[in-house]
Amino acid sequence: MALEQVLQPNEYEIRVKDDCNLWDQLAEIQKKNGWTTQDLGTTSLLREMDTVTSLFIVRKKDNFLVGATVLIETEESVYANVYVLRDGYRASGLGMKLIIRFQQQLGPSLACKPLIARGAPAMMDKYKEEPFNGVHLYEMFYIKFQSKKEILDFFPIEGVCSYALLSVRNLNPKQFNAFIEYDKMITGVNREKFLRNYYSLAFVEGIVMFDLKGTIRGVAGSVPTNGGDYMYKINPVYAENSNDAAHLVHALVNQIPFDAAEFVTHIRTQSAGDCLLKRARDVNKPLGLVGVLCSATNLDQIYTDRSNSSLIFAPTNSPAHFDG
Repeated sequence: MALEQVLQPNEYEIRVKDDCNLWDQLAEIQKKNGWTTQDLGTTSLLREMDTVTSLFIVRKKDNFLVGATVLIETEESVYANVYVLRDGYRASGLGMKLIIRFQQQLGPSLACKPLIARGAPAMMDKYKEEPFNGVHLYEMFYIKFQSKKEILDFFPIEGVCSYALLSVRNLNPKQFNAFIEYDKMITGVNREKFLRNYYSLAFVEGIVMFDLKGTIRGVAGSVPTNGGDYMYKINPVYAENSNDAAHLVHALVNQIPFDAAEFVTHIRTQSAGDCLLKRARDVNKPLGLVGVLCSATNLDQIYTDRSNSSLIFAPTNSPAHFDG
Protein backbone atom coordinates (compact mmCIF):
# COMPACT_ATOMS: atom_id res chain seq x y z
CA MET A 1 0.00 0.00 0.00
CA ALA A 2 1.37 3.42 -0.91
CA LEU A 3 2.59 5.47 2.02
CA GLU A 4 0.46 8.48 1.11
CA GLN A 5 -2.65 6.33 1.55
CA VAL A 6 -1.96 5.65 5.23
CA LEU A 7 -4.14 8.02 7.24
CA GLN A 8 -3.10 9.18 10.69
CA PRO A 9 -5.81 9.39 13.40
CA ASN A 10 -6.04 13.17 13.08
CA GLU A 11 -6.55 12.95 9.32
CA TYR A 12 -9.85 11.09 9.24
CA GLU A 13 -13.11 10.85 11.13
CA ILE A 14 -15.99 8.39 11.32
CA ARG A 15 -19.31 10.09 10.71
CA VAL A 16 -22.67 8.70 11.68
CA LYS A 17 -24.64 11.46 10.01
CA ASP A 18 -24.16 11.53 6.28
CA ASP A 19 -24.73 13.75 3.28
CA CYS A 20 -25.62 13.15 -0.36
CA ASN A 21 -22.01 13.55 -1.46
CA LEU A 22 -20.89 10.60 0.67
CA TRP A 23 -23.72 8.41 -0.59
CA ASP A 24 -22.76 9.34 -4.16
CA GLN A 25 -19.14 8.40 -3.45
CA LEU A 26 -20.29 5.07 -1.98
CA ALA A 27 -22.30 4.34 -5.13
CA GLU A 28 -19.19 5.15 -7.17
CA ILE A 29 -17.12 2.62 -5.18
CA GLN A 30 -19.79 -0.02 -5.64
CA LYS A 31 -19.97 0.60 -9.38
CA LYS A 32 -16.18 0.44 -9.71
CA ASN A 33 -16.22 -2.93 -7.94
CA GLY A 34 -19.07 -4.19 -10.14
CA TRP A 35 -21.47 -4.84 -7.26
CA THR A 36 -24.59 -6.12 -8.98
CA THR A 37 -26.34 -6.69 -5.64
CA GLN A 38 -26.48 -2.92 -5.21
CA ASP A 39 -29.15 -1.76 -7.63
CA LEU A 40 -30.17 1.80 -8.42
CA GLY A 41 -33.41 1.33 -6.49
CA THR A 42 -31.55 0.41 -3.31
CA THR A 43 -29.05 3.23 -3.79
CA SER A 44 -31.92 5.70 -4.16
CA LEU A 45 -33.84 4.48 -1.11
CA LEU A 46 -31.17 3.79 1.50
CA ARG A 47 -30.17 7.39 2.08
CA GLU A 48 -33.81 8.31 2.79
CA MET A 49 -34.79 5.42 5.08
CA ASP A 50 -35.25 6.07 8.79
CA THR A 51 -34.26 2.46 9.57
CA VAL A 52 -30.73 2.95 8.22
CA THR A 53 -27.62 3.71 10.25
CA SER A 54 -24.66 4.62 8.05
CA LEU A 55 -21.04 4.94 9.15
CA PHE A 56 -18.55 6.70 6.87
CA ILE A 57 -14.76 6.93 7.21
CA VAL A 58 -13.94 10.33 5.71
CA ARG A 59 -10.62 12.02 4.99
CA LYS A 60 -11.03 15.37 6.67
CA LYS A 61 -9.13 17.63 4.30
CA ASP A 62 -11.32 16.99 1.26
CA ASN A 63 -14.38 15.02 2.42
CA PHE A 64 -13.04 11.96 0.55
CA LEU A 65 -14.88 8.74 1.39
CA VAL A 66 -12.43 6.00 2.40
CA GLY A 67 -14.89 3.36 3.59
CA ALA A 68 -18.38 2.75 4.89
CA THR A 69 -20.74 0.34 6.54
CA VAL A 70 -24.53 0.45 6.52
CA LEU A 71 -26.90 -1.15 9.04
CA ILE A 72 -30.51 -1.87 8.15
CA GLU A 73 -32.97 -2.42 11.01
CA THR A 74 -36.11 -4.37 10.18
CA GLU A 75 -38.84 -5.84 12.32
CA GLU A 76 -36.96 -9.10 12.69
CA SER A 77 -33.23 -8.36 12.34
CA VAL A 78 -30.30 -6.00 11.99
CA TYR A 79 -28.61 -6.50 8.63
CA ALA A 80 -25.02 -5.40 7.99
CA ASN A 81 -25.66 -4.42 4.40
CA VAL A 82 -22.44 -2.71 3.29
CA TYR A 83 -18.88 -3.02 4.52
CA VAL A 84 -16.34 -1.62 2.08
CA LEU A 85 -12.98 0.16 1.95
CA ARG A 86 -11.44 1.73 -1.12
CA ASP A 87 -8.56 -0.04 -2.82
CA GLY A 88 -5.32 1.10 -1.24
CA TYR A 89 -6.76 1.50 2.25
CA ARG A 90 -7.36 -2.15 3.02
CA ALA A 91 -5.17 -3.86 5.65
CA SER A 92 -4.51 -0.40 7.12
CA GLY A 93 -6.48 -0.92 10.33
CA LEU A 94 -9.24 1.44 9.26
CA GLY A 95 -11.64 -1.43 8.69
CA MET A 96 -11.24 -2.53 12.31
CA LYS A 97 -11.95 1.04 13.45
CA LEU A 98 -15.14 0.88 11.44
CA ILE A 99 -16.14 -2.47 12.95
CA ILE A 100 -15.52 -1.20 16.50
CA ARG A 101 -17.73 1.82 15.84
CA PHE A 102 -20.25 -0.52 14.22
CA GLN A 103 -20.43 -2.53 17.46
CA GLN A 104 -20.89 0.65 19.47
CA GLN A 105 -23.88 1.55 17.31
CA LEU A 106 -25.62 -1.67 18.33
CA GLY A 107 -27.36 -0.14 21.31
CA PRO A 108 -29.95 -1.93 23.47
CA SER A 109 -32.73 -1.55 20.90
CA LEU A 110 -30.65 -3.19 18.17
CA ALA A 111 -28.76 -5.71 20.28
CA CYS A 112 -31.98 -7.56 21.08
CA LYS A 113 -32.37 -8.53 17.41
CA PRO A 114 -30.43 -11.11 15.41
CA LEU A 115 -27.44 -9.67 13.55
CA ILE A 116 -27.05 -10.87 9.97
CA ALA A 117 -24.00 -10.41 7.78
CA ARG A 118 -23.05 -11.63 4.34
CA GLY A 119 -19.41 -12.53 3.81
CA ALA A 120 -18.15 -11.52 0.37
CA PRO A 121 -15.74 -13.84 -1.48
CA ALA A 122 -12.91 -11.29 -1.33
CA MET A 123 -12.99 -11.51 2.48
CA MET A 124 -13.10 -15.30 2.82
CA ASP A 125 -9.41 -15.70 3.66
CA LYS A 126 -9.68 -12.93 6.24
CA TYR A 127 -12.66 -14.60 7.90
CA LYS A 128 -10.80 -17.90 8.08
CA GLU A 129 -8.00 -16.37 10.13
CA GLU A 130 -10.11 -15.95 13.26
CA PRO A 131 -12.95 -18.03 14.72
CA PHE A 132 -16.43 -16.78 13.86
CA ASN A 133 -19.40 -17.74 15.98
CA GLY A 134 -22.43 -17.89 13.77
CA VAL A 135 -25.15 -20.00 12.21
CA HIS A 136 -24.91 -20.68 8.49
CA LEU A 137 -28.14 -19.74 6.68
CA TYR A 138 -27.47 -20.15 2.97
CA GLU A 139 -25.25 -19.13 0.07
CA MET A 140 -26.16 -16.75 -2.70
CA PHE A 141 -24.87 -17.03 -6.26
CA TYR A 142 -25.25 -14.86 -9.32
CA ILE A 143 -25.69 -15.81 -12.97
CA LYS A 144 -24.85 -13.27 -15.67
CA PHE A 145 -26.33 -13.17 -19.15
CA GLN A 146 -24.71 -11.17 -21.95
CA SER A 147 -27.86 -10.65 -24.01
CA LYS A 148 -31.64 -10.92 -24.02
CA LYS A 149 -31.44 -14.12 -26.06
CA GLU A 150 -29.11 -15.71 -23.54
CA ILE A 151 -31.37 -15.13 -20.55
CA LEU A 152 -34.54 -16.07 -22.46
CA ASP A 153 -32.92 -19.33 -23.58
CA PHE A 154 -31.99 -20.08 -19.98
CA PHE A 155 -35.64 -19.65 -18.95
CA PRO A 156 -37.50 -21.75 -21.57
CA ILE A 157 -41.29 -21.56 -21.59
CA GLU A 158 -43.85 -24.18 -22.47
CA GLY A 159 -47.14 -23.14 -24.05
CA VAL A 160 -48.95 -19.85 -23.87
CA CYS A 161 -49.33 -18.10 -20.52
CA SER A 162 -52.95 -18.46 -19.40
CA TYR A 163 -52.59 -15.85 -16.65
CA ALA A 164 -52.81 -12.06 -16.79
CA LEU A 165 -49.47 -10.27 -16.42
CA LEU A 166 -49.86 -6.74 -15.02
CA SER A 167 -47.31 -4.08 -14.24
CA VAL A 168 -47.12 -3.16 -10.54
CA ARG A 169 -47.56 0.51 -11.43
CA ASN A 170 -50.85 -0.31 -13.18
CA LEU A 171 -52.44 -2.20 -10.29
CA ASN A 172 -55.63 -0.79 -8.82
CA PRO A 173 -55.79 -0.37 -5.01
CA LYS A 174 -57.40 -3.78 -4.47
CA GLN A 175 -54.81 -5.51 -6.63
CA PHE A 176 -51.96 -3.64 -4.95
CA ASN A 177 -53.18 -4.70 -1.51
CA ALA A 178 -53.25 -8.29 -2.78
CA PHE A 179 -49.69 -7.78 -4.00
CA ILE A 180 -48.63 -6.61 -0.51
CA GLU A 181 -50.28 -9.65 1.09
CA TYR A 182 -48.66 -12.00 -1.42
CA ASP A 183 -45.24 -10.53 -0.63
CA LYS A 184 -45.93 -10.99 3.07
CA MET A 185 -46.83 -14.63 2.44
CA ILE A 186 -43.55 -15.11 0.55
CA THR A 187 -41.17 -13.25 2.85
CA GLY A 188 -42.83 -13.72 6.22
CA VAL A 189 -42.62 -9.99 6.98
CA ASN A 190 -44.63 -6.89 6.16
CA ARG A 191 -42.67 -4.90 3.57
CA GLU A 192 -45.47 -2.55 2.52
CA LYS A 193 -43.59 0.71 3.03
CA PHE A 194 -40.53 -0.59 1.23
CA LEU A 195 -42.56 -1.99 -1.68
CA ARG A 196 -44.54 1.21 -2.18
CA ASN A 197 -41.36 3.29 -2.26
CA TYR A 198 -39.36 0.81 -4.33
CA TYR A 199 -41.91 0.30 -7.09
CA SER A 200 -42.67 4.02 -7.25
CA LEU A 201 -39.20 4.58 -8.73
CA ALA A 202 -39.45 5.16 -12.48
CA PHE A 203 -36.67 2.73 -13.39
CA VAL A 204 -37.98 -0.19 -11.28
CA GLU A 205 -40.35 -2.57 -13.05
CA GLY A 206 -42.54 -5.23 -11.47
CA ILE A 207 -44.82 -7.83 -13.04
CA VAL A 208 -47.64 -9.55 -11.16
CA MET A 209 -49.27 -12.75 -12.44
CA PHE A 210 -53.02 -13.09 -11.76
CA ASP A 211 -55.24 -16.08 -12.48
CA LEU A 212 -58.86 -15.76 -13.66
CA LYS A 213 -60.10 -15.53 -10.06
CA GLY A 214 -57.80 -12.61 -9.32
CA THR A 215 -55.42 -14.68 -7.20
CA ILE A 216 -51.74 -13.84 -7.52
CA ARG A 217 -49.67 -16.74 -8.89
CA GLY A 218 -46.30 -15.01 -9.11
CA VAL A 219 -44.27 -11.81 -9.03
CA ALA A 220 -41.03 -10.70 -10.66
CA GLY A 221 -39.06 -7.47 -10.83
CA SER A 222 -36.20 -5.82 -12.69
CA VAL A 223 -33.97 -2.86 -11.90
CA PRO A 224 -30.72 -1.40 -13.28
CA THR A 225 -27.70 -2.29 -11.16
CA ASN A 226 -24.61 -0.39 -10.09
CA GLY A 227 -22.55 -2.96 -12.00
CA GLY A 228 -22.74 -1.44 -15.48
CA ASP A 229 -24.61 1.04 -17.67
CA TYR A 230 -26.87 -1.59 -19.25
CA MET A 231 -26.81 -4.29 -16.56
CA TYR A 232 -30.25 -5.20 -15.21
CA LYS A 233 -30.95 -7.31 -12.14
CA ILE A 234 -33.85 -9.76 -12.45
CA ASN A 235 -34.96 -10.09 -8.84
CA PRO A 236 -37.29 -11.14 -7.33
CA VAL A 237 -38.86 -14.10 -9.11
CA TYR A 238 -41.65 -15.73 -7.10
CA ALA A 239 -43.78 -18.45 -8.69
CA GLU A 240 -45.40 -21.82 -8.08
CA ASN A 241 -43.41 -23.59 -10.80
CA SER A 242 -40.51 -23.01 -13.16
CA ASN A 243 -42.73 -22.41 -16.20
CA ASP A 244 -44.60 -19.58 -14.48
CA ALA A 245 -41.23 -18.18 -13.38
CA ALA A 246 -40.04 -18.28 -16.99
CA HIS A 247 -43.14 -16.45 -18.25
CA LEU A 248 -42.51 -13.69 -15.70
CA VAL A 249 -38.85 -13.38 -16.71
CA HIS A 250 -39.75 -13.21 -20.41
CA ALA A 251 -42.31 -10.46 -19.71
CA LEU A 252 -39.71 -8.38 -17.85
CA VAL A 253 -36.86 -8.87 -20.30
CA ASN A 254 -39.01 -8.05 -23.32
CA GLN A 255 -39.97 -4.70 -21.77
CA ILE A 256 -36.38 -3.49 -21.55
CA PRO A 257 -35.77 -1.24 -24.58
CA PHE A 258 -31.98 -1.52 -24.86
CA ASP A 259 -30.60 -4.03 -27.36
CA ALA A 260 -27.27 -3.93 -25.52
CA ALA A 261 -28.86 -4.86 -22.18
CA GLU A 262 -27.14 -7.47 -20.02
CA PHE A 263 -28.67 -9.26 -17.08
CA VAL A 264 -27.87 -10.78 -13.73
CA THR A 265 -30.01 -12.72 -11.31
CA HIS A 266 -29.12 -13.61 -7.73
CA ILE A 267 -30.21 -17.00 -6.47
CA ARG A 268 -30.08 -18.35 -2.94
CA THR A 269 -29.61 -21.97 -2.02
CA GLN A 270 -32.26 -23.94 -0.12
CA SER A 271 -35.05 -22.44 -2.22
CA ALA A 272 -36.95 -23.02 -5.45
CA GLY A 273 -33.95 -21.43 -7.13
CA ASP A 274 -31.92 -24.59 -6.55
CA CYS A 275 -33.29 -25.87 -9.88
CA LEU A 276 -31.80 -22.82 -11.62
CA LEU A 277 -28.42 -23.43 -10.00
CA LYS A 278 -28.57 -27.04 -11.18
CA ARG A 279 -29.52 -25.92 -14.69
CA ALA A 280 -26.56 -23.56 -14.78
CA ARG A 281 -24.18 -26.33 -13.74
CA ASP A 282 -25.69 -28.75 -16.27
CA VAL A 283 -25.01 -26.34 -19.16
CA ASN A 284 -21.65 -25.17 -17.76
CA LYS A 285 -22.98 -21.69 -17.11
CA PRO A 286 -20.58 -19.92 -14.71
CA LEU A 287 -21.89 -19.22 -11.21
CA GLY A 288 -20.43 -16.42 -9.15
CA LEU A 289 -20.54 -16.52 -5.36
CA VAL A 290 -22.17 -13.39 -3.97
CA GLY A 291 -21.65 -14.41 -0.37
CA VAL A 292 -22.39 -16.72 2.50
CA LEU A 293 -25.12 -15.53 4.82
CA CYS A 294 -24.69 -16.12 8.53
CA SER A 295 -26.41 -15.06 11.72
CA ALA A 296 -23.91 -14.09 14.41
CA THR A 297 -24.40 -15.88 17.73
CA ASN A 298 -22.39 -13.57 19.97
CA LEU A 299 -25.55 -11.57 20.78
CA ASP A 300 -27.51 -14.72 21.71
CA GLN A 301 -30.10 -13.90 19.06
CA ILE A 302 -30.45 -16.26 16.10
CA TYR A 303 -32.24 -15.22 12.92
CA THR A 304 -35.07 -17.49 11.82
CA ASP A 305 -35.85 -17.45 8.11
CA ARG A 306 -39.63 -17.07 7.84
CA SER A 307 -39.78 -16.97 4.06
CA ASN A 308 -41.68 -19.45 1.92
CA SER A 309 -38.54 -20.60 0.14
CA SER A 310 -40.39 -23.14 -2.01
CA LEU A 311 -41.79 -20.22 -4.05
CA ILE A 312 -38.59 -18.16 -4.24
CA PHE A 313 -36.79 -18.77 -7.51
CA ALA A 314 -34.83 -15.58 -6.88
CA PRO A 315 -35.10 -13.31 -3.81
CA THR A 316 -35.52 -9.56 -3.96
CA ASN A 317 -31.94 -9.26 -2.73
CA SER A 318 -32.42 -5.59 -1.95
CA PRO A 319 -30.43 -4.60 1.12
CA ALA A 320 -33.08 -1.96 1.80
CA HIS A 321 -35.16 -4.72 3.38
CA PHE A 322 -33.68 -8.13 4.13
CA ASP A 323 -34.45 -10.39 2.20
CA GLY A 324 -37.10 -12.55 0.63
